[in-house]
Amino acid sequence: MYTAPSQPQQPPQSQYPTNIAPMAYPPQPVPQGFAPQGYPPQGYPGQSPQIYQPGPAGVPGYQAVPMLYPVMAVPASGLELMKLLTGIYLKQKLDAIEAFVAYEKANKYKFFPIDQNGNKAGNAIFKAKEKSEPCDRYCFGAGRAFEMTIKLVAGDQEILDFLHLQRPTVCCRCDKGEMTVTLLEGGSQVLGFITGPCTCCQLLIRVFDSHRNLRYSLKGDACQCSIVCAGCPCEQCRVTHFTLNDAAGNVISTMQRRTKFFRAMISDADDFSLIFPSGITVEDKCLLIASLIMMDYAYFEQKPSNS
Repeated sequence: MYTAPSQPQQPPQSQYPTNIAPMAYPPQPVPQGFAPQGYPPQGYPGQSPQIYQPGPAGVPGYQAVPMLYPVMAVPASGLELMKLLTGIYLKQKLDAIEAFVAYEKANKYKFFPIDQNGNKAGNAIFKAKEKSEPCDRYCFGAGRAFEMTIKLVAGDQEILDFLHLQRPTVCCRCDKGEMTVTLLEGGSQVLGFITGPCTCCQLLIRVFDSHRNLRYSLKGDACQCSIVCAGCPCEQCRVTHFTLNDAAGNVISTMQRRTKFFRAMISDADDFSLIFPSGITVEDKCLLIASLIMMDYAYFEQKPSNS
């Protein structure tokens, strides 16, 4: 026969805190322009962890708790991304075949955001690959004709074609030719032109808008140690300094070309770091990105040797 206990049994004590409000349900929809975990990859400018609140404010014991993963801001387009950038870091891919065989392959580049010191920060946001003929690469070297499409990427995924660069063959060693910059996003719009005029004792790239008005100039001294003593292992000989000047000649920013000792010994692959001047337009940023490509072909792309 069952006998009722003299005192009611107490429920077992929970090992978890009981003074935290439950998570709000249903979860709030992700606003447009945002994406869940893992997209885009870390390194996009403007990314910051979003704090989700698990319950209404004012509940006793309530405390804002971060989510298990941050909500990443996804630029709606390459132009939207450009608005967030304070500078760009251009890195040329080192090709093992090109490094050890006298055969010039098509150049490949990746573009990264930069930190306040001009160093690469995060993952690649754009990538580009040269399109040219093998015979042109071998015969004309840096003066070869080429096309290049700069693509917006997220990790290994290509999002859209952003910019198109095109330069015809340059036969004169002194003149570096003219490159046309076209915006592909939203149609096909010529943004401007990049030229490398003939100069003496100076590295010079000029940036023009679509109406051929001078916008900027990249200038560097041709007598720098990194030019005269290329391949030297010391730090001074592995960094080339440039100034970014406006149409009036005023210095408004800086650019650096960097190389590592081992890479300099076996390849012409270089890195470039450019800090954008404050207050410039998105179109100007696109032209300045293109000017780094032109700078590489104009002064730092070497014709393959037979050695």
